[in-house]
Amino acid sequence: MPAAQVPQSGSDACQHVLEFVFFLAGPNVALSGVDPRDAGVAGAALTTSQQIGATLGPALLNTLYLTAITGYLGPRAPASGEASRALQLQGFLHGYRITFIVAGALLAAAVLALTVLVKTPKTPADTQPTAPVPTVVRHSSSGPGIRSGRC
Repeated sequence: MPAAQVPQSGSDACQHVLEFVFFLAGPNVALSGVDPRDAGVAGAALTTSQQIGATLGPALLNTLYLTAITGYLGPRAPASGEASRALQLQGFLHGYRITFIVAGALLAAAVLALTVLVKTPKTPADTQPTAPVPTVVRHSSSGPGIRSGRC
């Protein structure tokens, strides 16, 4: 059954939540610790890295997928070169399996790298943040409602 004819079941709520998290909240988190003077450069670097990932990621995974299919079908194909339908489907599934395992491993490596490399600045335990000391200015006056001539 072609993908255009597959009936849709359920709602798109999960898909919209994931889109919100990755495409709206993600950049805000990534740019939250950036100095306002560097916000333009940081935003440009984030956009560039997203675009590079969006082009190279599928290209590399597609290459891996086709290589896995070729590696699976090559030694199993009969001498005539015509593989059976069942063998082709097994090759496709093998390609998907390898590709999804590698994609999951890359995702896990990215999460691990973020956890290890991105650190929040911490204040030392012995140094307490100092708050500005409020200053009290007292004006002398002769009485209630009467000014001494100074502002």
